[in-house]
Amino acid sequence: MLLAQVRLHRLLADLVLELEEPYRSTVIARFVEGQTAASIARSLDIPESTVRWRLREALARLRAGLDEKSGERKAWAPAVLAFAKKGIGVAKPTKTLGVLAALLALLIGSIVLVWALRGSKRDPDPDKQGRGAFHV
Repeated sequence: MLLAQVRLHRLLADLVLELEEPYRSTVIARFVEGQTAASIARSLDIPESTVRWRLREALARLRAGLDEKSGERKAWAPAVLAFAKKGIGVAKPTKTLGVLAALLALLIGSIVLVWALRGSKRDPDPDKQGRGAFHV
């Protein structure tokens, strides 16, 4: 079960990184950096409704990508929900709201995991006599 969650986590992170702009940066600003739609809108000098539309479109694309790469929603949604229940508290969500909340929780963790893994793959510097980072 844990291995399946990690694989789903990585898939979601890859799907986020594959999103076209401005969807990718909007999703990262909202769910990784924790900015509100209003603060994103102010920083970009665009209407808040544009930010909300970008988020809806990005999440739709992420769901479609998960459907395509993991099978139908029935295959991946339970794993996303299980992950969300462990990671965040969701008070009596509807099915759609619960899946969305789980997807967002998984998204945040996935992006952090991918960034951490990429940062750990630096080549060792032989001039530092063993003090460099090593491949994982």
